Amino acid sequence: IAQGVLVTFEMSSREDGTPCAIKVRCEGLSRIDEEQVALQSALKSSADDAQVRNFIHSGLRVGSHQELGKGKVLMEDRFTHQASLEVDGLGGLSKKIVCRSFGVFDGHAGPSCSEFVSTQLDKNVFDCLRDQRKREGTSDIAFRSAMLAGFRITEHNFHQYANKLDVGSTRTWGSSGSTACVATLLGP
Repeated sequence: IAQGVLVTFEMSSREDGTPCAIKVRCEGLSRIDEEQVALQSALKSSADDAQVRNFIHSGLRVGSHQELGKGKVLMEDRFTHQASLEVDGLGGLSKKIVCRSFGVFDGHAGPSCSEFVSTQLDKNVFDCLRDQRKREGTSDIAFRSAMLAGFRITEHNFHQYANKLDVGSTRTWGSSGSTACVATLLGP
């Protein structure tokens, strides 16, 4: 029986004289108990939200390790972990949310692309998250749209930057690439 359920019964006695309840009925939530349960649920939810927010803000521990591969003369890979950021809302969600991003970027044919992506991607994604608060829809759809837009903007900006460089640098930057593995945590 859950807390707040209205239970009615009659008292009786067994043959040996010990008291017992008979005609026990569970009749659902009483009006007073519904309000108490709702209040307790809201308080628990608020406390849970604060706990998650605190964990994302300051409870996460991050570490990394890099090793130069055989035959490599320089490290082409990059990683990033950004401090948490608050966004006023996301999609149809009106309350503030907290975000934190982590990424590993595996460079190919030089570190140029992975370096660029590691410094620009999180900024572009968070800018897109801020823009998503103006749109209708669920927070899941808004988040996915922001992530996709952030990656597209970063790719576009990388190519724009590489094309503005002189011939030698353009060849170096234009031939480099990167894969990305990014995790973004969103909390209440």
